[in-house]
Amino acid sequence: MFTAPLTATEYEGVVQRRYTLPRTPGWVLRDADHRLRGWHWLDRADEHWSSPDAAYRAFVPDTKRRYYLTKYGWSVERVENSEPYLLELLRITRGDSVPEIPSPPEGQEDVFDLLTETDSSAEEPHHADQ
Repeated sequence: MFTAPLTATEYEGVVQRRYTLPRTPGWVLRDADHRLRGWHWLDRADEHWSSPDAAYRAFVPDTKRRYYLTKYGWSVERVENSEPYLLELLRITRGDSVPEIPSPPEGQEDVFDLLTETDSSAEEPHHADQ
């Protein structure tokens, strides 16, 4: 799973993917303003990346956080050609267009923190190998 901004290792992985399999189907995580927040290739053999709901759970494993993000307009959509989204992730990571995460409701400060490893569900996040 790749969420913006990318780590150095993720950046290398996206560059590699961009040059080897750029036009494969994938999932994109979008915020309320339809900006790209994450990408992963579609993988029917992996239950975490085989459907939009599964991909959303993999992008945002915490049930409460996912509920609030959905309420504020975040979504996952399938794309047939991943190339433009790979390029956008690279641009975001370079700082060319870093979208701001909206402010959470008062008392819900951790809801929008996608990088936190806490999870109120029993599910563990999964990262499929390329």
